[in-house]
Amino acid sequence: MKLGPRIVAALILIGWSTSVFAQSDADTHDALARAAFCLGVLMESQQLTQTDPTTLVYKQQRYAKYLAIHGLNPSDPHVAIMMASGKSAARASREKHDRVQERCALECNGPQRPPGQSYHDGCLIPCVERSDQERANVLRCVISPVRMPF
Repeated sequence: MKLGPRIVAALILIGWSTSVFAQSDADTHDALARAAFCLGVLMESQQLTQTDPTTLVYKQQRYAKYLAIHGLNPSDPHVAIMMASGKSAARASREKHDRVQERCALECNGPQRPPGQSYHDGCLIPCVERSDQERANVLRCVISPVRMPF
């Protein structure tokens, strides 16, 4: 059976659009998981730290609003699991003395950092991530700008 060029083009277009939508769903799922994880991190951080709570509360509100827009709330089992994961990651991060973060802070304040590279997103977090992914995830929630796609 021989397919005409229009049919082949239509099949390619359908396959391409399906993969685009699948990628979009994966991106949305990742953003929702990050929002729930960070909400847990920030809730735990607010309870454990004496820092200015207004920035933490503002970020918490942004993440909670993002979850609410997608019809999710903290009692949703998947959200609750990710929030619990964020809380435990924040606790573990706080309990250990982190020489990796100290070393990275020194490196990022030194001449090794390229001009124009941001301290947190461009240097500190990637440096910590090379040694401790969980700590880097917590740092992103606490010190990195909120990056929810709305």
